[in-house]
Amino acid sequence: MIADNPHYFVAIPLPDSIKQNLSGWQHELKEVLPYKQWTQQSDFHITLKFLGGASGKKNQRIGKKVESYKRAAAI
Repeated sequence: MIADNPHYFVAIPLPDSIKQNLSGWQHELKEVLPYKQWTQQSDFHITLKFLGGASGKKNQRIGKKVESYKRAAAI
């Protein structure tokens, strides 16, 4: 299902080994903590900044800034 009002965020992906550990903890928690919808293992990440329903122009500016940070960090 495609959302009518998409939300955006800046995030850091996690290594698969950490995702697997988190998924294991999540499986244990499901037994004792009812929650409507748990996050899929493939979607685990660290959110740095939630942007909400940011506009296309704002997303482009942020994307360019993030790319410049990525290039600088690779040095």
